[in-house]
Amino acid sequence: MNFTRENLKKIQNQLKKAFIEFYYKLRLLKNYSFLNVLAFSKIMKKYDKVTKLMERVEATFIKYFSNSNRSKGMNKLRPRTKKERHRISFSTVALTLALILLIRARDILSKAGRVQYMESMFPLYR
Repeated sequence: MNFTRENLKKIQNQLKKAFIEFYYKLRLLKNYSFLNVLAFSKIMKKYDKVTKLMERVEATFIKYFSNSNRSKGMNKLRPRTKKERHRISFSTVALTLALILLIRARDILSKAGRVQYMESMFPLYR
């Protein structure tokens, strides 16, 4: 292969620019990594503070409000799961089913005034 001095100089300049840009990107990555580590350590520091505060609150509550009975105190402190109520869901399904049966029983969809019925009745059920 024959390379002219000019071609070699161009390639050398391109490689030089590529190395410089690569080095800049590595520095950015290093800085980003450092910031992530710093942020993570701050988060962990906050988490540790909150954990220690929670432990102090638990200990105080157990000591003064549950006669030093830890299981009784923790049962009062821990949030209770709310029981799901499906009355609304069941009512909605029942109403929808009743509406469908009513429309089928009266054979409304095959009658001439079906569009007017749907336009006036569905907003009421909604």
